[in-house]
Amino acid sequence: MSDDANSKKRKLEEVTNNDSEPKTPPGTPPGTFKNDEDELVSKAHYDSLIAVQEEVIQKMKKDINTIIEGYKSKITSLKKENQELKDKLKQSSK
Repeated sequence: MSDDANSKKRKLEEVTNNDSEPKTPPGTPPGTFKNDEDELVSKAHYDSLIAVQEEVIQKMKKDINTIIEGYKSKITSLKKENQELKDKLKQSSK
């Protein structure tokens, strides 16, 4: 074979090998990504899911803090009412 024919054969083998062997990160389970583009799409998808979850967590924290503040206010008013009742009881027992 001539050098030109060998060169074409090598290029054909490289293309064939590259198409049949997808590039995946080391340690990735077989069949997870078909190619680099799938991996990027998958990473973007997971990143967006994480961002949404972080937003939900922040909203939940805000809601929880609002509830806590409401209970603190209620406790304060009950303590005040309790003290007033104790004072009235002392006065009535005199």
